Amino acid sequence: MKKLRVYVDTSVVGGYFDIEFEEWSKALVNDFRVGRYEAVVSNVVAREIAAAPDFVRELYTEMLSWPAEIVSVDEEALSLVAQCKARGVLSNKFLEDMLHIARATIADVDRKRGKGVRALYGKGVTEKGSEPNGTDLRR
Repeated sequence: MKKLRVYVDTSVVGGYFDIEFEEWSKALVNDFRVGRYEAVVSNVVAREIAAAPDFVRELYTEMLSWPAEIVSVDEEALSLVAQCKARGVLSNKFLEDMLHIARATIADVDRKRGKGVRALYGKGVTEKGSEPNGTDLRR
């Protein structure tokens, strides 16, 4: 059976150490650790993690060894973000979140988790095809 590919943004990694988010972050990270899911992260996460405390960077490095798929922000992702901005999907305040969601959308992951997903869809996780009408980034 194919493993579910789950895109995670920086808030999932940092949330592992945050009392407010640790319960669900630790559960998800454990699912990656035991091989239940495959983590998908972008180079946006890598850039954001670079400024995080050592313990957060260490967890991220560990996550990459489980293994994880790394996707890059490219012209397609930037174009998708530009289209979303033009449609007023989110304000410029959420540019980084839009980059995460655009990369996850293009990577065709099975699930998206993190702060950016909550900002756009009002919940911390989406399943493929579960985005509310009008907010699928490619429509």
